[in-house]
Amino acid sequence: VVLLSELMIFMLCILYYFRLGALVLILPAALVSVCYRYMSYGKFGGTTGDLAGWFLQVTELTILLMCVIYICVSF
Repeated sequence: VVLLSELMIFMLCILYYFRLGALVLILPAALVSVCYRYMSYGKFGGTTGDLAGWFLQVTELTILLMCVIYICVSF
């Protein structure tokens, strides 16, 4: 619940600040979320603290990478 609420707040902030570039940042984060869901329940039978930490780190790195790509392409 906490990770989902953090993701929703992040998406609203991104939509406000980036507008057109928001999809470039939100879609990869949503894709990581879907992959996390299927991986955690398919291979591990549920969510653990380690998996939640992995999800958070991978999501943050994905968003950072997409921010860098978006800024490099837009200039």
